[in-house]
Amino acid sequence: MDIDKELANIDEMLRLDEENRRGKSVGCKDLYGHDDIVETKFQELLDFIQEKRFCIERKHEKILEEREELRRQNEEQHEVLMQLTLEKDREQRELNQLKIKLENIEEQLRSSQAREDGMLENIPKLKTLLQMYKHMTRMTLDEKARTSQVKGFIINERKDDVNTFAFDMADPNTTDQFVRNYLWDLISAGANPVWDNMA
Repeated sequence: MDIDKELANIDEMLRLDEENRRGKSVGCKDLYGHDDIVETKFQELLDFIQEKRFCIERKHEKILEEREELRRQNEEQHEVLMQLTLEKDREQRELNQLKIKLENIEEQLRSSQAREDGMLENIPKLKTLLQMYKHMTRMTLDEKARTSQVKGFIINERKDDVNTFAFDMADPNTTDQFVRNYLWDLISAGANPVWDNMA
């Protein structure tokens, strides 16, 4: 690093100055006789160099501390980034699952809507067909009866009579065949006499 080189250069300069000072101190004293002035100047220079060295060392320590702080912050930010990435991946998976569920629900809704549309188209036809059966058989079923009951009445126009019926289909003694035969007997008893000639 540049600071390390600078410190090494300063150390080298100090060492050389110290050697020069030892070797030339006798010569300076002999030549000038002003040993105190040279010593003072040399001390000032030495103090200046020491002060610069101290400043550089403080800057170097501060830079090392800042570098360590930046490294620590970088590690923290990297950890936060990793956590955010994992959370994003988890939320993306959940989003994909929700999209699949939504597509399934939309498909079920479309299918259900199509069935309902088909039923709605058939309701007028069923009403017409039911009215026709009701007119032909003169039978009216009780719509409020329980699902296990067949309940209603048949009008006998020949005798100006109304025959009621009520069967509990949950009863093991009541069979489908018995109920059908009974109802057809009531219907045929009230049929128009014209049908008697057909037989």
